[in-house]
Formats: sequence, structure tokens, C-alpha cells
Amino acid sequence: MNFIKISTLSLFFIYSSSLFANPTTQQIQDTFACKETKQTAESVLKFLKAHSVKMTEDDFKKLDWPDSDTYYKLDKQISIFGVSSQYFSTHSVNANGIWSLTFFLGVPSKNSLKEIQDLAKKLDAQPDTELNEAFDLNKLNMKSYTIYTSKMPGYNRTLEMNNASMNDEKHNPWPLITISCNYAN
Repeated sequence: MNFIKISTLSLFFIYSSSLFANPTTQQIQDTFACKETKQTAESVLKFLKAHSVKMTEDDFKKLDWPDSDTYYKLDKQISIFGVSSQYFSTHSVNANGIWSLTFFLGVPSKNSLKEIQDLAKKLDAQPDTELNEAFDLNKLNMKSYTIYTSKMPGYNRTLEMNNASMNDEKHNPWPLITISCNYAN
């Protein structure tokens, strides 16, 4: 009987300790690829907030990206679907019973249109027909795709990608691909 109590207590300690441990590189990558649970995604968000730095103006100029105050960088790259980047952004909402947690991986890409189309073929991603038609009508070299959506108990995970940063006189498109994973109820 005492052995069972000790074992149960030990298992509880191991389980609860794992909830508060830093996520592994694989868990971080899987969170950005929409393969993790909501709980792990929340843990990854806390870790990223504590272990990343905001991109500087020089970072944006070097990458030739649209200026934004919402991108951060890690000291090492995240790799998903054969693409890697250390640049990311997150967005979370939790109000009135509605919650959403989104992870954006910003991938530098000198030829973002070709690369996103090639990646879409490789992943058998579904085009956002309405949005892509609007891009074409406006002569924008941009595309948007849904890689997959999965239903989990109490929430959904949706993985999308695009190269649709707002164009300017010099950029159509910008050298940026965004892969986004959204966990939401």
C-alpha cells in the first residue's frame, strides 16, 4: 500500500514538473506546425516571450521586410516542412469565452511567390481561391494556402501560409513567406 502511494506521488511529481519545464526544440517546431496540444502551445508561448528579442529596424532592413513591431527572433532557427527561420510573431486572444493562439513563422525568401507555390505542391496545400483571385485581379504576386485543419476536443488547429504582406512600389511581393498556426475554440 505504501509503495502505491509513493509511486502515485512520484508519478504526479514527474507529470507536474514536466508541465513547467521549458519546451524542447521539437515541441516548439511542432507548435508552429500545428501538431501540439493547446497546453503545449501555451507553454511554448510563455517560453518564446521569455527567450526572444524584438527585431530591430536594422533586422528589417537587412531582410528587406515590411517594417513591423511584432516580429521577434530566436537565437536558433525553427524548421518546419523543410523551411527554417528564427523570425516569428505570436497573437493571442482570450475574452468572453473565446480564445485563439496564433504562431507566425516569418521565412526570408528572395523568390517568395515561386517558393510558396512549390511548398504548396509539396504539402498538397489547398489554395484560398477567393483571396488568390483577388491577388490576380490586382496584379499582385501573392498566394495564400491552407495546409490543413484538424479538430481537437474543444478546439481546432489551422495551418496556413502566404506571401501576402501588403505590397508597395518596390515590393510585389516582399521577400517573406509567413506560415501560421492557429489554435482556437
